[in-house]
Amino acid sequence: MNRMIRKMIRPFWRMSGPIRRPLVSRFDEHVLGLLRQSQPPMPPGPPADLDLLLNSVVRELARLRAQVETLQSQIDSLESSDRDHDHDNECAACRLSVVGDIG
Repeated sequence: MNRMIRKMIRPFWRMSGPIRRPLVSRFDEHVLGLLRQSQPPMPPGPPADLDLLLNSVVRELARLRAQVETLQSQIDSLESSDRDHDHDNECAACRLSVVGDIG
């Protein structure tokens, strides 16, 4: 049954091609335009000088780390000297203290 119906419809389908193809292509263009409008805009790609920017951030991080290590060693040396002078009854203002230790 299906084979017979297909045989009858096939010539009409082929004859409608010159009318059908432009309509289908316009419809496809219209649908694609609507889809492009509904999609969010693509984010811009990475900047060209991203490597330069990241290298400068890494250098600044290394510099800050070295500075923190220097400050930590100075704090450690002050704390050790504070322990040495603790039995000499020095004033509280001369000692290294954390907020809350002063009393």
